[in-house]
Amino acid sequence: MAAILQISPTSLLPPAQPATLFAIPDAAVADLSFPVAEHLFRYHTVPLRLSLSDLLKMPRGSCLPTLHRSKNLVITAADGLDCSISINGVTISHPDAFLHGLHAIHGASGAFYRFDSQDPVPDAICDAKPTIGAPAVMPWARVVRALGVRGYVSFSVGLSAVIDAVARDSLALDHVTVFAPQDSGFDHVTSPAPLLERAVKRHVAVGRFWYRELAAMPVGQPIRTLAKDAELRITANGSTGVVAIDGVEITEPEVYAIEGVVVHGISRAFEPKPPST
Repeated sequence: MAAILQISPTSLLPPAQPATLFAIPDAAVADLSFPVAEHLFRYHTVPLRLSLSDLLKMPRGSCLPTLHRSKNLVITAADGLDCSISINGVTISHPDAFLHGLHAIHGASGAFYRFDSQDPVPDAICDAKPTIGAPAVMPWARVVRALGVRGYVSFSVGLSAVIDAVARDSLALDHVTVFAPQDSGFDHVTSPAPLLERAVKRHVAVGRFWYRELAAMPVGQPIRTLAKDAELRITANGSTGVVAIDGVEITEPEVYAIEGVVVHGISRAFEPKPPST
């Protein structure tokens, strides 16, 4: 597989996008033509950065999307005690062989599917709820672009900077709601990475909430976010003529929506709550 990376690194592992490659023994690709080997490579690549620790958090039967024609892989065994995992029945023999930036590489003991076969690539049978949203379900890169186009540039840049962490923390979610602060109200872009990540996650709620649903919630209703121990609360609902969360007004409802994600524009950023004593 090293030869394939050298031939076409930008098209197979884009440097600006997260990806996890399951590298297989060279013998598995030695006799394949380049087009067939490229298909095999894409089938062994997941469009998110996943460490062994991330993979072990997923239950057996969870599906992983690949870059090959919407085909999935499936986790067939995972043991957190001895840190072992198998995918499509193949043992991951060298986990965390490479972890850097947006990319992760794990060595596999064999190919997940032999592309020299005449049979079509099978669809993985997922016993558990998929723990990773395929790009069509949780399209973070498209959300980043949409935010920039719609004038939420600062938050777009901030989300882009921590997109891998946000994607990883939303693996088990079908829907999220993003509250995007106006540029003048989001000054965390230059913050240290841990603070920026927490600030962005504070603006990503678990579950999809349309404006009418938020307006119907009672004052004090909690809303869970991706930031650990950071809940938002409805502070003004539709009965007041405005909807506010943690004292911040929603100024542009449903500025962007795509399957799995809805975005509301807000006047300023949510501030962290002081630790309870």
